[in-house]
Amino acid sequence: MKHLRFVHNTQTILCLAVIYLVLSSWTYGPEVADDLEAFLRTVHLTQRVAREPEILGHLVPTVRQARAQRDRELAQRIGRRVAVAAPSRLESRSSSLNDSLPIGSLWREMEQQVWELKELDITHHDLSDVRQWYARWRTRWGPCLRSFERDLQGRWNPSGGPFSDDDVRRFTTPTLAFVVDDWEGESGFVTATVEMVVHVPESRGPVSCRPDAPGMLDSRAIASGEEWEPVVQRQSFGSHLFPVETQRVRLPASTFDRYPHLERVLRDIGHLMPSEVSQWAVDHSVSRVRGREPRLLGTRIRGEDLGVVAPLTLSALGLYILITLASIFQGDGRDRKGQGMLPWLATQRSVLPMAFAGLTLALFPAVAAGLALWRLTATSLFVVVVWSLALSILGIGIWALALGFGQEFGDRGG
Repeated sequence: MKHLRFVHNTQTILCLAVIYLVLSSWTYGPEVADDLEAFLRTVHLTQRVAREPEILGHLVPTVRQARAQRDRELAQRIGRRVAVAAPSRLESRSSSLNDSLPIGSLWREMEQQVWELKELDITHHDLSDVRQWYARWRTRWGPCLRSFERDLQGRWNPSGGPFSDDDVRRFTTPTLAFVVDDWEGESGFVTATVEMVVHVPESRGPVSCRPDAPGMLDSRAIASGEEWEPVVQRQSFGSHLFPVETQRVRLPASTFDRYPHLERVLRDIGHLMPSEVSQWAVDHSVSRVRGREPRLLGTRIRGEDLGVVAPLTLSALGLYILITLASIFQGDGRDRKGQGMLPWLATQRSVLPMAFAGLTLALFPAVAAGLALWRLTATSLFVVVVWSLALSILGIGIWALALGFGQEFGDRGG
């Protein structure tokens, strides 16, 4: 017990030393690395916009909000929720992005990105033919819609997994599509073909939710186990003339506000390439601890190695305590006979010793190892969380075994 007390106290002192070294050497290197990764994702998304204009809404909130409002207005006009597939045309009015530029130049290029966006003004169109057809379609297939949804939720898709909520919504929500063949319209107008895309059941036998068809059962629900598949049905309504709205769009300032740590050091690292910025962030993370040489059991440790050495050492000490305690607990009971109180606080059941044991065995190692990995290495957050959680569970296991040992010792001593 005295030996385990010594190892436990050594682990506690080591935890406190690691926490102090990490906190006193705090830099924003990891945050710069995270900002850089997120910023480069935005750069790659911006590069895709010219080929995929529909993703512009992910970059510019006002465009996304305007499209959502348009979809709501069309849904009110149709009378039901619909998904809208409306084409747009996007032309860049600035130089193309090159992610091989230094990070400062890339940042400035992103700030200067401008596009000319052309979209159809479809909210003011009557769409009477669409509404009339869809009303007839609802009369015919309306009883099946709720049955479709219930049945799809219990089905498996062709890829082998269950249908997701998005799959169910896609099958049960009609799509109002606008197809433009030629954008070179006169006086700001273009001709577009309007289509309604819906899903209907295809079955070898009769579908019971269709009582109006010959041979169908007079039922309003899909029978359990009925074999059917949702297939696409398209209805075209000819060509209509739509006005074209043209606007200039640029990345909002809020885009760059999401990377405050990268922007803060941009003046110092603006000449570096993105890959060099990643290495700079790693080096900066250990810059303040690099000159320190803490001692571990008499051995000098380079400060930059603390992020690896500390978690491994704390894990080894925890496993040593657990294995030693387990081997004693499983030994001959006569070796555990004694008198008085055990000298290790972790074996005692009073409030203060239990609080001390819980903090120093379960919390301190998890926090110290997590901080060292998070701040002094390039380890992913997933590894940090898993390692810290494992150390916490290990400490709880040691604590529970020590309390059981103290109980048994007290019973035998009594």
